[in-house]
Amino acid sequence: MSIPAEFPKDFPLPPGTVITATREVGPAIVLEGFVPMELPKATRFFLQKLTAAGFRLGRGEAERGEAEDRFIGKGIIGSFRLRSIEHCVGVLQLVITVQSAPATASPSAQPH
Repeated sequence: MSIPAEFPKDFPLPPGTVITATREVGPAIVLEGFVPMELPKATRFFLQKLTAAGFRLGRGEAERGEAEDRFIGKGIIGSFRLRSIEHCVGVLQLVITVQSAPATASPSAQPH
C-alpha cells in the first residue's frame, strides 16, 4: 500500500516496515502496518531517528508489549504506537498519526 502524498516524506520508518492501511480521521492521517523488529529495538529506532530528523518527543509511555510517544516538528504533530503481536515474535503492529501542528502545540498535545 502506498503512503499518502500528504504524509511527511522524510518521516523515518524502520527498514522493512510494511504499511497495510491508511486513512484520514478529521485533519489527521493515520498509517497502520507492521515492523519486523523486537519492541526495544523499534522503540530505540523511533526515539533516535525522530530526534535526529528534527522532531521533539513527548514523555513517552511503555507498558508490557507496547510503547508509544508523541512528537512535534516540521509543522506537524503526531504520535506513534508499537504493539507486540501475540505468538508472532519479531514483528510489531505500528500505528502513526500525523496532522498539521497548531502554532501553540507541544509534543504532549494529543493529535485529534
